[in-house]
Amino acid sequence: MSLASLIFQSGRHFSDRLNASVIQGSSSKRQRAAALAWAITSMINPKVENGCLWVENPNDQDVKRLCSEILGVGGALLLLTSSGVIDGRTIRKRSNRFDFDANGPNGGPKIFIEAKGTFNGVSSSRHRNSFSAKLSTPGVLTATAPRGYGRAIGIIFSLWSKDSKRRSDVELLDPERESDDRFEEAVREVIRFYARALDEVVGKERGAQLLYAVAGSQDLFNSTRSILLDLENTKRFPIDFHRSTIRLNIRKTTRTFLGGFWESRAVPPVQKEIVDQNYLFAYTGIDRFVYDAIRKREFRELLSFHADDDQLFKVDEEGFKAHFFLDRHGVLRAWMNKIPDEIEFDVDTDRR
Repeated sequence: MSLASLIFQSGRHFSDRLNASVIQGSSSKRQRAAALAWAITSMINPKVENGCLWVENPNDQDVKRLCSEILGVGGALLLLTSSGVIDGRTIRKRSNRFDFDANGPNGGPKIFIEAKGTFNGVSSSRHRNSFSAKLSTPGVLTATAPRGYGRAIGIIFSLWSKDSKRRSDVELLDPERESDDRFEEAVREVIRFYARALDEVVGKERGAQLLYAVAGSQDLFNSTRSILLDLENTKRFPIDFHRSTIRLNIRKTTRTFLGGFWESRAVPPVQKEIVDQNYLFAYTGIDRFVYDAIRKREFRELLSFHADDDQLFKVDEEGFKAHFFLDRHGVLRAWMNKIPDEIEFDVDTDRR
C-alpha cells in the first residue's frame, strides 16, 4: 500500500471537472486533482502502518461519506491497475451508471468499473445492491460478454479506524469464472440436488451418500476412473437407489422411475383433489435417466434434462385410481388407492 499512489488515483474521481484556477501551483491537472483529494481526505488523517491503511474517526457522517467515497475510488483503481486486471493508462470517467471504464491488459476489451468506499464497513450492503442494479444496464451483459471481471467489476474499498474491529479491506463483486469451471460446478450441484431428493423424497439414505460422494469426487470428470454407480449383473440398479420401479408412457415415450411405496400420509399432496380421494398409498421415484446420465458421464445431457413444466396425470383403470405428479426435474410423486399389480401406465397429459 502506497499512500501517494492511493491519493493520486483518488484524484481521478473529479479530475475531469477540476477548476484548476482555484488550486495553487503550476502542476498538471491530474496532479492538482490529487492535491484536492489530499486536502479533502486529510480530514480523516489517512496513513499507512505495516502495509495497511488506517484513518481517524471524525465522528461526522458527512466527512465519513465524502472521504470514503474519494479514497474508495482511489483504492479500487489502484488495486485493479496493480493487479493487472486493467491497463491503468486507459481509465476513463463515465457520465452515467458505472463510475469508470478501462481496457483490459494488452488491448483487452472494455471493462466497466463501479468503485465504492465505506467507513468501517457500514455501507457495504447498500453498495452491493447498487452494483447489482447497474448490471442490468443494456449492453453491459450480453451472450458474448457474460458476468465477470472481464466485463464488469464492482469494488468496495473499506476505510478502518482503530476504534472499530477491522475486517476485509476490499470486497470484489461478481467474481469471474471460466465457462468450463462453471460447467463442472453446475454438474456437481445437479448431482447433489438428486442426492438430496434420493434421501428426502425417496428415503434412500445410503444411495444419497453415494451420490454425494460422486458429486465431490476428484475423478468425476476422469473417464478412466469408476464413477461408483456400477450396475449389478441383472442390469438393475442396487437397492441403495430404489425398492420398486414404475414406468409411465408419456407422449409415446416410456420413462422409468426408480423409487418405492409409502403410506399416503408420508408424501404431502400437491392439490386438494388428491386429498379428497383419500388415497391409501403413495409412491416416490426419480427418473432413471438421471442415474444413467451420471453413470455414463453424459453431463451435458444431465444439465439439459428437464420437462417443460410440472405435470399432473390422472389414471383410472380397472379399479386402480391414482394421481401422478412429475416435476420438471424428473422427480415423481404419486398417490393411489392400492399397490398396483402392474408397473407400467399410459398417462394422458391432457387429463388433469
